[in-house]
Amino acid sequence: MNDNLNGIITEVANAPIRSSIITAAALIDSMLKKLIEKKLIENLPKDIFDYSGCLGTFSAKNNMAYAMGLISKELYDDIKLYGKIRNKCAHNFDLDRGNMQSITDNAKQFKSLKAVFQFDEKNVDVRLYTVLEFAVILVALIKRINNVDKCEAFPFEAHSDYLKFDDYDYELLTHFDATFKNIIQK
Repeated sequence: MNDNLNGIITEVANAPIRSSIITAAALIDSMLKKLIEKKLIENLPKDIFDYSGCLGTFSAKNNMAYAMGLISKELYDDIKLYGKIRNKCAHNFDLDRGNMQSITDNAKQFKSLKAVFQFDEKNVDVRLYTVLEFAVILVALIKRINNVDKCEAFPFEAHSDYLKFDDYDYELLTHFDATFKNIIQK
């Protein structure tokens, strides 16, 4: 594991809860991007992952990773919950009792965490839940990144080796030609 990743993991494990969750979500976002990039073709449009691009948000990357079959429904749901918790931390100046209860309620819903660790849900330590869930998500995403093959760009459609047009195909094309001639003549 590289030093930068080690540093982020250490920061998530030791930072106050708000910083921990926001930092963890940023790394999850980055890992989702790597996972999707690993599957997509080379030379993607440069703006695809810009904030205004189609995969610019945390939620869009999570949705796309799931839609492409790169992550399970359980991991998708957990990442979505982590994003919800991150939003609570990022958009509320004061993490008062109500916000902390909402974060705790969300953390109790993590499926991946419960599949890996046994907890007494009566005494939920939200910080422990969120750090361990982050670890489970991170390991799952790294495993997926390491086991996904790159797609190749789709070849140009109209070459003889690929489509192998036969007489029927050319006859079909002549119907289009006749249709367009009728439109143009009118």
